[in-house]
Amino acid sequence: MKNFRWTFIVLFSALIACSQGSNSGNLFTVEANEYHAFAVVSLPLGKVQQILDENSWDSYRIKDVATGKLLDHQWIEDEQGNPSEFLVGVDFSVNSIVRLELIASSEPYELPEVRTFSRFVPERTDDYTWENDKVAFRTFGPEALRRVKEGEKGGTFSSGIDAWHKKVPYSIIDKWYEKELSGAGSYHKDTGEGADFYHVGISRGIGGTGFWHADTLYAAENFISYKTIAEGPLRTVFELDYAPYEVNGISIKETKRISLDLGSQLTKFEIYIQTTEPLPYLTAGLTMHDNQGIAFSDAAAGYFGYWEPMEDTFIGTGLVASPSDIQSSMEHVSTYRDQSQIIINLSPSNQNKVVFYAGFGWDQAKEITSKEQWESYLSRFALMLANPINVK
Repeated sequence: MKNFRWTFIVLFSALIACSQGSNSGNLFTVEANEYHAFAVVSLPLGKVQQILDENSWDSYRIKDVATGKLLDHQWIEDEQGNPSEFLVGVDFSVNSIVRLELIASSEPYELPEVRTFSRFVPERTDDYTWENDKVAFRTFGPEALRRVKEGEKGGTFSSGIDAWHKKVPYSIIDKWYEKELSGAGSYHKDTGEGADFYHVGISRGIGGTGFWHADTLYAAENFISYKTIAEGPLRTVFELDYAPYEVNGISIKETKRISLDLGSQLTKFEIYIQTTEPLPYLTAGLTMHDNQGIAFSDAAAGYFGYWEPMEDTFIGTGLVASPSDIQSSMEHVSTYRDQSQIIINLSPSNQNKVVFYAGFGWDQAKEITSKEQWESYLSRFALMLANPINVK
């Protein structure tokens, strides 16, 4: 305890020293814990707006007081175009307490090359695809479904979440689609940046949802509409709307608000549910493909994972949720294609919403190269959720 107190005093004294000469009204204190290394942090909006006053949003920067480094930032706007959230990318690898200062700047903020990104992709049927510096995902829209139902080529019948194995930090979405559609190459072949090796089919893929009933997983068809809310250096946000599906006489309609932060292997799902009768849970799934991998979980900690071979490489998939939301789980093994899945039943909140994170790590990206490292990542992510960052 003495060492802890002494460390805290030293850190606090250093922070005071670093802030001398700064306008204290422009300062923010961000305190993390041992589980956080880098995080996208939301600063108190009211305080930010008080500091900015009548200034243009572009006439300021955020500085780490201790290092003097200017940090990446991003506004999230509401449907009326008003600022609703102010994000900053904060590095906690050296100190767990970081002081930030909002300063005036005459130079416009230039978007970094390494960033988050998402968009609707009408040139390849109607995918919606999103990525950050670690991972990329996609899912499929109504035109892809129409082609399947009407027997045309180029269709996809799936509301599951697909993965793109990327191993470079910069954006690859536009580049890979252009390569595929122009005939210059294929994103199914790795030529140095990664590839689309993952098969989602009618499975849930990585965090697709539905309702488990009487040994059957029911799910919505492809999304019917989308709305891009934000895409920028630190976070991309969008919504997907799905037509209702029926299970045992209950109509279930899902609207998914999906976001992905810079630096994260996992994308966030906020599922808003409309039903004709109260729903005891919503089911999220992780595909086990041909049952050649290793499944693991710790429901008390809030995580589930799978480590499997794929195209002479290995991929780890996973899901993290609040332990209090996890009602039950199981490994459903089937001999039918796309039917073997880790099933996680999550209780809706009072607002009829389910929240969880799902994503993957690929060994060829050289950061997570074993089942043990992947389980460690999921365990740490769960601890981060249970121990949120304090901002004031």
